[in-house]
Amino acid sequence: MKYEDAGVNITLAEKLVNDISGYSDQIGKFAAHFSLAPWDGLELVTSCDGVGTKVMLAKYAKDTYGRSLYTIGQDCVAMVVNDMLCEFAKPLFFLDYFATNKLDSSDYKEVLAGINDACLSMNVKLIGGETAEMPGMFNGNIFDVCGFGVGVRQRSDPQKIEVGDRVIGIKSNGIHSNGFSVLRKLIETNSMDEDFVDMLLQPTPLYKYQIDTLRKSFVNIKAIANITGGGLRNIKRILPDKYFVKWLKQHSKFYAHEELFEWIQDNSKMTDLEMQETFNCGLGMVLVISQRPYIPLPLDDIVELGVIA
Repeated sequence: MKYEDAGVNITLAEKLVNDISGYSDQIGKFAAHFSLAPWDGLELVTSCDGVGTKVMLAKYAKDTYGRSLYTIGQDCVAMVVNDMLCEFAKPLFFLDYFATNKLDSSDYKEVLAGINDACLSMNVKLIGGETAEMPGMFNGNIFDVCGFGVGVRQRSDPQKIEVGDRVIGIKSNGIHSNGFSVLRKLIETNSMDEDFVDMLLQPTPLYKYQIDTLRKSFVNIKAIANITGGGLRNIKRILPDKYFVKWLKQHSKFYAHEELFEWIQDNSKMTDLEMQETFNCGLGMVLVISQRPYIPLPLDDIVELGVIA
């Protein structure tokens, strides 16, 4: 099974991004920059993203097992904030958008509680949003949720990536919020118990803590890629065209949760490349850091991946 077999065309999506790139020089970045004024040295950084079809599995888990939709709220915040972190921004505030066929107050309150607590954990203000009830737009009691965030950063030229720079990764805690169109197809043909579904629905981490810890440990971070839609292809977005990652000899196919990703590959019959272009394969974020001075990595969930060549 390919991602396209589940109804998602990554190649077409990338082409569309290229087609509309003339509208703004910010299209294609993880998050967009906007200068407030030429004299203050500050830029706003904005991102808008959603949870995707993970919502459908979460709703199934609530209806079948009574599992709360709370974690979908953190997913929503993480998909936005993690993109902003890739642009070296400090997140400031957040707005949500909740759309449904028929409003269910229990669903809405559970998701909103998750959004609010995720924001509070980073001292980000939840300042508003939109709740849209649109009969006929959705099937049954399914809903969609997405978020919009604004942060701030010091305006500066990007650091120059050089041959020999270290490439490191922050391990993921599971699937995050991408590839669920494939997963739902697999679930239709494989019996799943509650524990397995709960594992699939683990919320996307907020990686602000890891990135802040690296900076406090004097690690010079040059570039950050959020491994979301498109999987490991996202690494190319932060590298100049002439550079690539020279992976370590012990380069692994899956960096965390090997049994889970192996189960997906075995049942989907995806090639290694198809897995890497659909799922995070155990990496939540990939960072390029200075090779000198050599600084030991301060966290257990960070792994050396290779060097820039």
